[in-house]
Amino acid sequence: VMAVQGTGLIEISIGSDDGLNKGAFLRIFRADGSMYLGRAQVLRTAPDKSVCNVLERKGVITKGDRVSSGINDK
Repeated sequence: VMAVQGTGLIEISIGSDDGLNKGAFLRIFRADGSMYLGRAQVLRTAPDKSVCNVLERKGVITKGDRVSSGINDK
């Protein structure tokens, strides 16, 4: 997570060059993986970043938190 806006949007540092597409769902975790923070959906992508709408919040999302697509999750 590169930035958090009060409007429920976050900017992340992965984009279309990483295979991320508009409409994808992501899970948000604390940077060290210790806490699940919520779920977001990708609104728009650029080659090196994306803007996402936070759909579910289980904790405070801050700059430096991580996202996961769950593709490789079991």
